Amino acid sequence: MSASLTTHALPPERDDPSPVEKQRALAVHRVSYLLKVLPVVVLACAGLIIASTEHRVATVIVCALFLAQNIAANRVSASFSTSGAVYVDALRYALNSVIIGALPLIAGYEANAWILALPPIAGAPVYFVRPLPTGFAQGALVVGAAAGAAASGSPISTALMIVIVLGVVAATSTSITVFLNRTTDSLVSALATVERAEQELRCAQEELERRVEQRTEELSREVKERVRAEEAALAASRTKSQFLANMSHELRTPLNAILGYTELISEEAALDEQTRGDLNKVHSSAAHLLSLIEDILDLSKVEAGRVELELQTVRVAALVETIAATASPLAAGNENTLRCASARELGELRTDPTRLRQILLNLVSNACKFTSRGRVELRARRERRRGVEVVVFEVEDTGIGLTPEELARLFEPFTQANNKISRRFGGAGLGLAISRRLARMLGGDITVESTPGEGSLFRVHVLADLRPASDAS
Repeated sequence: MSASLTTHALPPERDDPSPVEKQRALAVHRVSYLLKVLPVVVLACAGLIIASTEHRVATVIVCALFLAQNIAANRVSASFSTSGAVYVDALRYALNSVIIGALPLIAGYEANAWILALPPIAGAPVYFVRPLPTGFAQGALVVGAAAGAAASGSPISTALMIVIVLGVVAATSTSITVFLNRTTDSLVSALATVERAEQELRCAQEELERRVEQRTEELSREVKERVRAEEAALAASRTKSQFLANMSHELRTPLNAILGYTELISEEAALDEQTRGDLNKVHSSAAHLLSLIEDILDLSKVEAGRVELELQTVRVAALVETIAATASPLAAGNENTLRCASARELGELRTDPTRLRQILLNLVSNACKFTSRGRVELRARRERRRGVEVVVFEVEDTGIGLTPEELARLFEPFTQANNKISRRFGGAGLGLAISRRLARMLGGDITVESTPGEGSLFRVHVLADLRPASDAS
């Protein structure tokens, strides 16, 4: 670190100085500190020399000249580049050697004029940095001090002592400076590593923030699109339900007229057997079509949330007997045996009896339809589930049964177990879908267990004491 470092202007300050700039700032700070300390040390050494000599005026002049030329050298080096400052420092140390060599001749060897060489020897590693010029500068000072002492008549032992002391000071100052330089380099290197890590961290953070912002925008767009899609789907579903309800109503009116007229003609007109048979087919087809329309109307009402429950208290036994009486002709049609377990001890339940009869009749009708020369059984019982009392109805048959794949889509609207069953037994595939939704409106659900070729067990449970939503809340 040459003397020019003390005076050369530093690069303009930046918000984030580079490691090289920080190392240069440390060097400047070190040299600046040295230049503040060295004059004090020089004055102290000069004071000791002046105090111990009889030729004080001449000694003062020489010491003042020594201090003045060093200050002037510092000033002059400010106008040179780094390489030029080295030459100025070399000239300065040459003059220092001459002055230190001449001082014992003026002050006498008893004044120990060699101590004036201590400050420049200690400061040489800072000025020259590199080992070779530092060694030459320190060596010149040692030679000058020893030569001056010898020329002033000092003993050889004194000259040797001067060489040893100044050599130790030179070696010590050089080793300390080298250690400080290495420590500074290590600190600067560590600081550079930390800065690189901080820069990488900032870059990673900025990238993460960018990606988070980008993903947030994408999620926001997806949510908006999903909301729009859901709104469109709900609107389409409402439109569909309204359309089905309107069309079902419009179709039901002429079908009722067809049924009424076919019954009237069959009862009052004199018809031959063939005509009466054809008329019965018309009546049967119209009745079947009306049943399908009623199912579609019920499904549209359920999907649109327009089904209003009429809650009443009904006896479980009476409900089971009504279902048995209604389903007996259906069971007899396929030569099935319909059994209804006694439900007199089950008491009453509060529900919508019309919707519950619709559910049970659909399950019993399906059991009778898909069972031939077998057994269909309707059972009922009370039990508590999760602290709530429910009534469970079971419809078990020995019919064709269902596979696991058929069970998975059994309650989907307009779905039959398979195409073969649809062609063989008919139906629109709406009954079970409507029944499950109605059961859930009654506070329960429908589950099924089935084994292909052995039969099925449908289990529906409803709340024993169903209350309106306003009362429940």
